[in-house]
Amino acid sequence: RLERIATVKRWEWEVENLMYSALQRSNFYESMHAYFIDGGSIGTATMYIEEDVGEGKIVYSVRHPIEVFIEQNRYGKIDTVHRKFLLPARETVKMFDESKLSDKAKKAATERPDEDIEFLHCTGPNDEKVYGKADNNNMDIYSYYIETTGADVLLQSSGYNSNPYAVWRYRTNTNERYGRSPSHDALVDIMGLNQMSKDILHMSHIQA
Repeated sequence: RLERIATVKRWEWEVENLMYSALQRSNFYESMHAYFIDGGSIGTATMYIEEDVGEGKIVYSVRHPIEVFIEQNRYGKIDTVHRKFLLPARETVKMFDESKLSDKAKKAATERPDEDIEFLHCTGPNDEKVYGKADNNNMDIYSYYIETTGADVLLQSSGYNSNPYAVWRYRTNTNERYGRSPSHDALVDIMGLNQMSKDILHMSHIQA
């Protein structure tokens, strides 16, 4: 009934144009290629969505499957994502408050700027949210950045209105949290073909 109202139609058209304009200014379309490759091969694909305030645009980053640990709620929806990643020491002082970094990270930033420092980014439902209190720690999704080099150091505590990680699973079996891809169905054939290729190469070497 609402869609027959002219002002509602106009509002929907304007919002649609804004959404497409935001996607065109971002790197959404080129990032989706890697997103589909992970989902179609590994079975689980993870994309991190953030805002580049300086450029005024959305940035989409596909995270490597080896970095990501996920958990789902009782409805089978991924609501918790922990990501362990490495960052060059020179970038750590740009991303975090330098005074909160460990001595090792601060020393590496000045003496060995290309040395990798390990971090953990944890997001999930904020069960300790205080309703009516508006600040970064009282949003629907909690967010913690932790430096895991040596003793764990909490670098940043904040939150999001919605989960910044978009996790896609091609398909899942019962009681599985990580996805399966078409390659899982062909795993026996793949392993057989690999073994056949090894045998053919081995016989070629013997003949030579």
